[in-house]
Amino acid sequence: MRILVLADDFSGAAETAGIGWRFGLPVRLLRQPPKDVVFAGMTVVDTDSRGLAPSAAAERVRTYLRSTPRGSFDLVYKKIDSVLRGPVMAEVDAVARALKFTSALLLPQNPSRGRTIEGGVYRIDGIPLAETEFARDPEYPARSSEVCELLGPARLPVTVANAATVDQVRAWAGAIDPTTLPVGGADFLRSILQLRGLHEHSERHIPALQRPALIACGSASARAAESAARARSIGLAIFPMPATDADRDPWIAAVARALRDHGRAMMTIHRPIDPAPDAPRRLTEQFTAAVRDVAILADPATLLVAGGATAAGVCDCLRMSSFEVTAELEAGVVALRAVTDNPDEPAVAGAESSPIIVVKPGSYPWPEEVWKLLAS
Repeated sequence: MRILVLADDFSGAAETAGIGWRFGLPVRLLRQPPKDVVFAGMTVVDTDSRGLAPSAAAERVRTYLRSTPRGSFDLVYKKIDSVLRGPVMAEVDAVARALKFTSALLLPQNPSRGRTIEGGVYRIDGIPLAETEFARDPEYPARSSEVCELLGPARLPVTVANAATVDQVRAWAGAIDPTTLPVGGADFLRSILQLRGLHEHSERHIPALQRPALIACGSASARAAESAARARSIGLAIFPMPATDADRDPWIAAVARALRDHGRAMMTIHRPIDPAPDAPRRLTEQFTAAVRDVAILADPATLLVAGGATAAGVCDCLRMSSFEVTAELEAGVVALRAVTDNPDEPAVAGAESSPIIVVKPGSYPWPEEVWKLLAS
């Protein structure tokens, strides 16, 4: 079975790749257009388009699909943010037009995580979306809980699926026909794969993560504060991003020293939300460049990154563009290793070896395996 998944950010792409790994599929994760479509398994492509304007996001998607004929894959899936951040409808329309779908079935919610849509209203653990922390997102504040208002107008027929249980998600998965583009989150894709006769691993095979380990938290979610509190409880040194450029080099040197001396460290942004339109992008660029410099200086064996934009920035800085899945620690928390087409070159520029990079969405918790690694 040949499967193509198009994700709009890196943590979503990693989550999807983890699902493919869980179902026993060969998986490749790419942050560039595929050079070939002949791959017997799941190809996950991160178009890194969530932060673009709708027209630019649509053009990015079209560029990635330019050399992909309609019949190249047995299943095409458009992975979107589970709470509808980014130019969702522009990307859905671009995929549908490029690959000749005439309609789309959109099911972004994940009932397995308490995320539901009933009567067109999005709720998290029963609370309307606009009353959750996503209403304070610095880039994509949820100003409504009405799904149609969050999405905006569509250019092709789009069905938004009401579903509040995993069984209801599964029923919608059975309603897909060859002319309909399935669009959504992790629960929807998992149900589609099950209905196509694939089976999940009954047990997770978690490899032992190695030290030195650097945890980089570029997310402003409530989970970031929880992670910092957990880090303090195990005596982990936390290095917040300094407020001035003059303190940047000493900050990087201190993190690298902690990694060399103690085998563990945490880097955070930890600043009040800046309302300027380009502030999140600028902070991410500064933060990820610092993570790159620490990785080059200290050569961590494990790099743990929270937040899709941060993870993408780190990979760009380290010139990581192709990955294989080494493990899924928990649903949505995936361990990757960068690979290269040239066996004589390291996958990470400037580093002696390619680290394992563990990626998770900013709103997901770190699993216990991570804290065990950092506490040991």
